[in-house]
Amino acid sequence: MTTTDQTKSFIDKFIIESKQSQSDDQKILEFGVKDTIDVKGYQSKACCRAFESVDVAKEHAEIVERLLNAGCRVVGKTNMHEMAYGLTGINEYTGTPDNLKYPGIVPGGSSSGSATAVAHSMCDFALGTDTGGSVRIPAACTGVFGLKPTHGAVSRIGVHPPHSSLDCVGFFARDIDTIINVLERLNPQDLDAKQLLITKLPKFGVLTGLANVQEDIDNLIKSKLTSLVAAKQANGEGGEIVPITLQDNTHDQVFQAGVNIIAFENYSAYANILDRVSPDVASRLGHGKNVTSNILADSEKTRTQFTEQIDQLLQSTPIIALPTLPVLPPTVEEVSNGSFQVMQLSRLVRPFNVTGHPAISIPFGEISNRPVALQLITSKGNELYLCKVVQLLLNP
Repeated sequence: MTTTDQTKSFIDKFIIESKQSQSDDQKILEFGVKDTIDVKGYQSKACCRAFESVDVAKEHAEIVERLLNAGCRVVGKTNMHEMAYGLTGINEYTGTPDNLKYPGIVPGGSSSGSATAVAHSMCDFALGTDTGGSVRIPAACTGVFGLKPTHGAVSRIGVHPPHSSLDCVGFFARDIDTIINVLERLNPQDLDAKQLLITKLPKFGVLTGLANVQEDIDNLIKSKLTSLVAAKQANGEGGEIVPITLQDNTHDQVFQAGVNIIAFENYSAYANILDRVSPDVASRLGHGKNVTSNILADSEKTRTQFTEQIDQLLQSTPIIALPTLPVLPPTVEEVSNGSFQVMQLSRLVRPFNVTGHPAISIPFGEISNRPVALQLITSKGNELYLCKVVQLLLNP
């Protein structure tokens, strides 16, 4: 199968016009749609050979319909890691999207094409899905912004698989202003949200003592964040940085809980096609059969306990800060030759799928010509607040 653009960001390019005309105060925004999200009249194949013959969607996914009614037009279906079950974006079936800013570096998965389409300026924003970091990882790898909203804040009607306790529809853009614009268009009646004005930064709790985080990444994140907050303090715009820690071993426990839950839910949805997917996806899917009811119950208990811990931390530090990735993203070659442990890419993002808190990945610098990203977390239901904090933090 070949894509219809040289960057391999899109698997199919087409136009579905906005149902709202452009006005002086609101221009039409163009967006790409991940291939697990329904667009009426087109297949949702999850960039997987096993779904080559699926029927076309009879209706738009609810989020697509809402965006079309909010001054946005669809410009195509975006490429992705097969079945949304991978962290690199490498796909032998549909091709691996080109990483514009970082050639040779993986685009990240699973919403790879949505990230690269935005990076290549092929659309204003793009929709992805994030079950274990699948928006934030590609955003970090390609140097764009990636928002995972609160679990359940954006409808998953018309999104595949239909049932997931972890998955969220998320957004990519080249700048934070565009993500804010999209969120405000989705809630035009919410005057409180539209009028939300952040004039002072809150307190940032910087997670310390995280295992397996590359030291130079940790240093870059803390140094740059400290400089940005200090500049705002000098300007009378608030902000404070305090170190915070997690209870012993809870991060590793919740990471494993997330792995168990996604394995169980995906195996339940796709066990019947194991023989028709790529070996790497089949291997991960197969792990789901080993998740017993006891393991699942323990994972749900861990979910509850870790969520309570994060909620408690957010009471004293309204924003939690940590790297998006604990290591520098690998090259396609490093993944292909087996010299890179792929699962570590999701170590710092997956826990917030388990808890359901909104999280955003922000381009934050480079080390050895590879991207570094900051991840910020806030309390549930406050994704617009989170984005406006980012806007104030980054704006000079």
